[in-house]
Amino acid sequence: MSEQMITKDTVVAKIPEINPAAVDVLWNLGMGCIHCIMADNETVEEAAAVHGFKLDELLKALNEAK
Repeated sequence: MSEQMITKDTVVAKIPEINPAAVDVLWNLGMGCIHCIMADNETVEEAAAVHGFKLDELLKALNEAK
């Protein structure tokens, strides 16, 4: 895992580079964001809004994933 944190402005496609374990968090929440055509342009904040998740809770889960 990198020292970098996933933030609201992180582009979804960059999540595996920052914390590969965070991909499982997305899958477990029913978010196939990594494979979405929007992944290269959509931020975590935008993905949370589209999928109806609270941003702060999603960010915590993504950054704590191991």
